[in-house]
Amino acid sequence: MGFWSASDFSQETGAVVIDRRTERVLFIFDEPRQMYTLPRSKMDNIEALMQSPLDSAQTKSGLRCSRLLLPRLAKRYIVPPDKNWDNVRAKTAYMPSQLTTDPFYVSFNTQWEKIEGVNWPDGYQVLTYWYGGIIDVDADSADELAPLDEPESQRSPYQLLPIQAALSRLEGKDAVAHGALSMFSAIWFDARKLLEHKQ
Repeated sequence: MGFWSASDFSQETGAVVIDRRTERVLFIFDEPRQMYTLPRSKMDNIEALMQSPLDSAQTKSGLRCSRLLLPRLAKRYIVPPDKNWDNVRAKTAYMPSQLTTDPFYVSFNTQWEKIEGVNWPDGYQVLTYWYGGIIDVDADSADELAPLDEPESQRSPYQLLPIQAALSRLEGKDAVAHGALSMFSAIWFDARKLLEHKQ
C-alpha cells in the first residue's frame, strides 16, 4: 500500500497580478520552465512565504505590487432530486460582502526533477496557493509599463498581456497557471459586477 510522507510535498505561492487600468496580466520569465508565465515563489519558511506571496512578482518584474481584495468564494453542494450522491454537483458562490486577500485558488500538481547522476527523476506533489494582486501605477509612471507583448528574443523581465491572450499563451504549456488564471478571470469579471451592483 502506498503512502505519503512530508518530503513528498512542496508548497509554493503563485500570483495573478493585474493592471487595473488596462486589465493586462503580469507574466515573468520563468527560468525552470523557460517561458513567460504567472509568477511563483518558493522558500523554506512557509509562514514567510504566505505573508509575502507577491515577492517574486515584484523582484523579477521590478514593479510595485499590492495584494488584491477579492470576494470570498464559498462552495455549495447540490444534491440531485433522486438523492443519488454519485450525481452531486458543486457550485461556487461569490460572497461580495466578504472581501479577502487570502488565496482564491489552490492547485495540486505532480512535478518531476532530474537529479544529476541518477537514472530516474525525483517526483513530488506541489501545492500552489494562488493570490490576486494589482500593479501600483501612478500617473507619472503609467507610460513606462512594458508594451502588450514584447518579443521573447528581447528577454524583457516581464510582459503584460490581456487576460484572454494570457490564457491562450498558457494553454497546453502551463496547465496549473492556466487553471489559476481561468478562475481569476471568472472572479474578476463576474464578482466585479456583483460589487458594482451592490454599490
